[in-house]
Amino acid sequence: DDPKIDAGLVKYNLTLAKTLVTAGPYYPGLTVTYTLIPSNDGPADALAGWSVTDVVPTGMTFVSMTGDSAAYTCAANVCTSLVALPKGAGAPITVTATIDAGFIGKANNVAYVSPDGDDVPETNPLGEPVVKDGDTDATPTDNDDQQSLEVLPVSIGDYVWYDRNRDGQQGAPADEPVVPGVVVNLYDAAGNPVLDADGNPVTTTTDENGFYSFV
Repeated sequence: DDPKIDAGLVKYNLTLAKTLVTAGPYYPGLTVTYTLIPSNDGPADALAGWSVTDVVPTGMTFVSMTGDSAAYTCAANVCTSLVALPKGAGAPITVTATIDAGFIGKANNVAYVSPDGDDVPETNPLGEPVVKDGDTDATPTDNDDQQSLEVLPVSIGDYVWYDRNRDGQQGAPADEPVVPGVVVNLYDAAGNPVLDADGNPVTTTTDENGFYSFV
């Protein structure tokens, strides 16, 4: 019976888009970069304190997660917003991770955005937080997103021989014989030794036919 009492409804919806910035091919030891763009479908603002969490998959090691210092405070794999998020896109967040030595296969990096604990529920809430190696396509929420990369086996090999005429081409064995027992070291593009899963430099030795290979 009191016409002065108003009832205001607050509606907002956080979403997240994730992009893999680093182009392939992907190989162990490579550090890759992702961009995360949080957004709010509105119409009301999401309260400051909403956060973005990145969940690094098996086969990768977390390096960093950073954003505009005026917009976020970032610690480990979580960036928490210092400001409210009105309808539209928020400031981007950058995540870097390194592919582990010896890893071969698919690595599915996932992330999610969640509201401040004191905010009202979203119109499409996150529900259960995303788990490591999870599949965000299987969840009904739009608070999460994922990007996958494939690390394929790579083999490098050839022969070591005496290039007697210095033309860079392997001639007949009688003229330019192969050299067995030569130690061959593997280096990355920056000239650093490639390490195995135990942290040891990767090496091999030419066989009786002068052949070597790294797989």
